[in-house]
Amino acid sequence: MPIPLFLVAALTLGTTPEDTIQKFVTAFNSGDLAAAAVQVLDAKQDSEFVKLISKQLKDAKPGTQPKATVTFKKVEINGSDATVEISTAIDPNGPPKPLAEMIRLRKVGDDWKIIAPKYDPTDPRNANEFVNMVATMLASGDEAMAGAKKAAMRTARLSNFKQIATALMIHSTDHDDKILITTANAQKALGPILKNDQIWLDPETKKPMNLSFNPLLFNKRLTDLQAPAETVLISWGPKDALIFDESGRTVIGYADGHVKLMTKEQAKTLRWKP
Repeated sequence: MPIPLFLVAALTLGTTPEDTIQKFVTAFNSGDLAAAAVQVLDAKQDSEFVKLISKQLKDAKPGTQPKATVTFKKVEINGSDATVEISTAIDPNGPPKPLAEMIRLRKVGDDWKIIAPKYDPTDPRNANEFVNMVATMLASGDEAMAGAKKAAMRTARLSNFKQIATALMIHSTDHDDKILITTANAQKALGPILKNDQIWLDPETKKPMNLSFNPLLFNKRLTDLQAPAETVLISWGPKDALIFDESGRTVIGYADGHVKLMTKEQAKTLRWKP
């Protein structure tokens, strides 16, 4: 029995750009980001990001999971590349008006794949897109998660420095306003004030943070410092061996109690003398 012509055509032509986008949206609506990732060029179905967001979508309370409806406006195909103009309505609690997007796709074998834009999906300026935003998150989700984790570690490290600097201020107030803390005695002297040994550990490595207290300030009164907001009190590593993270920044605590992330160039201008 001969195969009907419409089936031959379907087998020969494969998917259309519209098919791919619709499959992508349908998979998202069902909470199956692994299936959505299949429609995105270079996305990984088994990434930790896909697993995490899929679980969150499936665990969402009934009626709260966002659902997207796509309307196709225009399709342009140029060889193995395609551009599709769509509008996307999102319910519940979506934007009041449908989102207008231009989706780029590339043909791989018989199938079309969505090309994820190279932008930050967490940037609020990109909040007026849906398909492109989700595709980007699927294509770079693990990398984005790793970056977010690194940022969280920097924030936690900064917080530790701030708490230690504040404890030093309190200790000095109790000792005639003098700075009597050194790198050697800091943990023992400030321990009763901080009451948390974990503060001395680096949030990322869980090892001692290798803090260095400016020896030029020892036995000096805080009130006698000419520029406390510019004078280094605590550093990540000693003056001649500052430690910088993967982003190229170190942490500095100042003699007025504030802390700051600094690049290598900025660190060259640090004030160490009272």
